Amino acid sequence: MTENDPRFSAAFWDQRYRSTSQVWSGEPNPALVEEVLSLAPGTALEVGCGEGADAIWLAGPLPTGTW
Repeated sequence: MTENDPRFSAAFWDQRYRSTSQVWSGEPNPALVEEVLSLAPGTALEVGCGEGADAIWLAGPLPTGTW
């Protein structure tokens, strides 16, 4: 990859995510799950999170509530 690679531009990624309602599966990446399951709970930074499935999985169980 070079600095002229279109994948380095915000426009490329904006168009990719605008082109369809869902680019990824909505499930966490199996490689991520395998890698972190043995780690103690803590803080994680999910860089380049796309649609957010990995970030949501890393966050753990979400609270429930009512409006």
